[in-house]
Amino acid sequence: MEWGKDKDLHLMPQDEEILLAEESYIDLMLDLLDNENILVNKRKILTDALCIIIYDNLVDNANKNVFLLNSLTEKLKTRKHLLEEARDWIPDYVKNIVYPHIGMTNK
Repeated sequence: MEWGKDKDLHLMPQDEEILLAEESYIDLMLDLLDNENILVNKRKILTDALCIIIYDNLVDNANKNVFLLNSLTEKLKTRKHLLEEARDWIPDYVKNIVYPHIGMTNK
């Protein structure tokens, strides 16, 4: 929780979202996203990490977890405002796949 409130704390100086993009962190990330005390920049990182999980499950057919994909997709559909808020943070290659999947335009 302290990470989410301190702009100077980082798990890594770059690519924190890739480090966080693990199934075991999903519930914690969703809880933090719903906490308004978390810094906007940190919520963008968490949103990006969740999008990376969806992206990985959409493009990697050999390791696709359909239950996880469907469950996380539904959870993000209820948080589209956060996806909009993170639009400038999430890489285009991820948005081009994930945003249409959850019913948003990637532009």
